[in-house]
Amino acid sequence: MKRTAVLLLAGFLLTAHGGATGIVKQRMDAMVDIGRATKAIRDAIRRSEPDAVRDAAMRIAGHAAEIPKLFPDGSFHHPSEALPAISADRAAFNALAAKLAVAAGELASSADAPREAAQRLADICKQCHTRFRLEKKR
Repeated sequence: MKRTAVLLLAGFLLTAHGGATGIVKQRMDAMVDIGRATKAIRDAIRRSEPDAVRDAAMRIAGHAAEIPKLFPDGSFHHPSEALPAISADRAAFNALAAKLAVAAGELASSADAPREAAQRLADICKQCHTRFRLEKKR
């Protein structure tokens, strides 16, 4: 039974992100971690756990600082969900990454009363996804 579970997990990991490699996989992994950190923030706010909010916000801030480097021109091919619009409006994309870093830092600093700061962070994520991410089919 244990061996089957290990093999299933290994198979999942090999096919995660549609076979992405290199910089595309690096950024997909970073975006997944930002999503996990966002969920951790939401859960920590509900449980009134400011240290957990702070830790997750700092993870997001760390990734946000790296975002511009993770989206080089010419890296918007399948399985990437990033749109070539990033190259066309690099300044706006980089500005959103900078805003995300600031918002995450503000959230980490206000972890004792984080609801508004968490909403600002979520709004920045939404702006970027709306403008620069391929819409997922549901």
